[in-house]
Amino acid sequence: MNINDIEMYQATSIELVLNQKVDSFFQNPKVELLVFQASTNKNSNNWKLICSIEELIIVIRKNIAVGQIKRALKLMVVLECMMGKIQKE
Repeated sequence: MNINDIEMYQATSIELVLNQKVDSFFQNPKVELLVFQASTNKNSNNWKLICSIEELIIVIRKNIAVGQIKRALKLMVVLECMMGKIQKE
């Protein structure tokens, strides 16, 4: 196994974990309700946080795609904190 294979394996693994986190978060009935409620009031803090979460997911995927694995992992920690804030609401 060479360096490129290891990097590809890491990137694939992290992408799978990210997808699982995103799916479980947005398919949570409580979160779905909060997203719906926030979408009716675009000035709410929850709406801004949801938009930030969606933007952060894109940034993480871009980092994974270019091989910035450590940065992607750090951003995933931030993502989990943001998701936790929404779920506490």
